[in-house]
Amino acid sequence: MSQTERLDLFSTPILKARLPGHQAVNDALRQAITVERGQNPSGIDRSNIGGWHSDIDMLRWGGPAAGQLAQFALSTASPHLADMHAGGKRDFSFGANMWANINPVGASNALHCHPGATWSGVYYVDDGGASEEGPAANWCSKIRATRWRIWAFRIWFLKTPQAKP
Repeated sequence: MSQTERLDLFSTPILKARLPGHQAVNDALRQAITVERGQNPSGIDRSNIGGWHSDIDMLRWGGPAAGQLAQFALSTASPHLADMHAGGKRDFSFGANMWANINPVGASNALHCHPGATWSGVYYVDDGGASEEGPAANWCSKIRATRWRIWAFRIWFLKTPQAKP
């Protein structure tokens, strides 16, 4: 029988940041999401199980608040990207795709990833009453759904927000 040695050579960074001015952004996002769901009640079928998933063009229909959230996500992740050039010169840029999910009690998202993406993130406009201390939807014991906070992580980190009991 051979022995296996585990070498942790590559970390998986997970970023946690609070969006400044979150209440005004959340109010605007909630309104935009409500309008979009009213105009497209069936949404699209992706990883959602029992919930609603918008199209992936939230930057078009989400208004200035969606742009503000995307810019915050990009500026949060950007300092954690490495490039191999002296003096901080970058040979690349990156952008964002966004969508909304509405998962009522009993709904969830299947385990999934986002092919072609370097980073992925999640932001809860409404966490369904969960808190960091309470029984929240979570990926692991350290990452819980929390309003006003963005979670950003490398794309190989598979995620499956669990159904709310």
